[in-house]
Amino acid sequence: KRSAEMKISIVLVLLCVAAACCADQLLNTSIPVFTKSNGIFQIEWNGPCPFNNLQYPVVTRLWVSGQLVIPNIGDGATLQMCARSNMGNAYNPTQGGDCQGNPSILSGYIPNWSMGLGISPNNGLLLGVTPRNWNQQENGEACMGAGAPLPIAFNWGMTMGDGVNFPLQGMILDMGIQRQPGAQVLIKRISEFPSAFPFSSILHYAYYSIDGTNYGQITDGQTCDVLAWPNGPVYGLNARIVYLSTSGNPETGWGMAFIGNPNKLVYISVSNRPTPEGNVAAMTMTGATDGTEVIADYASHLKRTVVAVGNLDTIRAVTANAWSKITAWGDI
Repeated sequence: KRSAEMKISIVLVLLCVAAACCADQLLNTSIPVFTKSNGIFQIEWNGPCPFNNLQYPVVTRLWVSGQLVIPNIGDGATLQMCARSNMGNAYNPTQGGDCQGNPSILSGYIPNWSMGLGISPNNGLLLGVTPRNWNQQENGEACMGAGAPLPIAFNWGMTMGDGVNFPLQGMILDMGIQRQPGAQVLIKRISEFPSAFPFSSILHYAYYSIDGTNYGQITDGQTCDVLAWPNGPVYGLNARIVYLSTSGNPETGWGMAFIGNPNKLVYISVSNRPTPEGNVAAMTMTGATDGTEVIADYASHLKRTVVAVGNLDTIRAVTANAWSKITAWGDI
């Protein structure tokens, strides 16, 4: 007998978001701005970018206990997912849009949605997105022009904790992906499930954990202070958690973490990026530790990641809760 959580997972990955698929559940194709809060997280989806007034189908701003942590800085940043083929950034279906600023296509949405665990649908939302190709040079920074919508379906589900069935300081991300005919093979190790771009003026010390209890530094070879790193280079390693903190001592201060599958190591990374709103610390969690794991079929695939906020003891508590309660983490 399948658990309720597994049933929800199957429903998610079967929401293929193509125009002819699941029309009864994804009827809405206008672009509203959504906001939700559970008292710890406050989240905005589809908010207009202040630089061009365009709407991108991603988390456009995120506050933690009233403090803006992730700003709306355009299509390639904020909080979202993307994938890549062996062409790297040149074939990079991105939830937000392309390197020229054109938004990806919001295929539909379910404004009240939950992944399960007894959490009310009022605490979540599900987006269906047809991603544009980011369309940047394979190993460079130059934009190669507008990126076409790709024959790939993304689903982006978020469920905030309710304080009863899951901690208020935790938010569960359900990221579904399905290739369609004509899509390139996708490499899990260089795909991001997810990425976030919080202000590095707030969260600028980088850490990782393999076991959910002990934390080590992510450094550029000298320091874990992201603000002291050069702009652009990516530093990472294989782990299960990536954590950005306000403090050079992970046991003090507070921060934000991505918590992955307890049964799988993946490559995680952090980098220092300049933006018009100020520098951000780009944090990512991929789907594998090397390039051998790929998405080459036309089946639906799922990756679950938990976003946690708080001091390190709170992060540990959310981790323990997630690793004990969530039994289906997907196949990515």
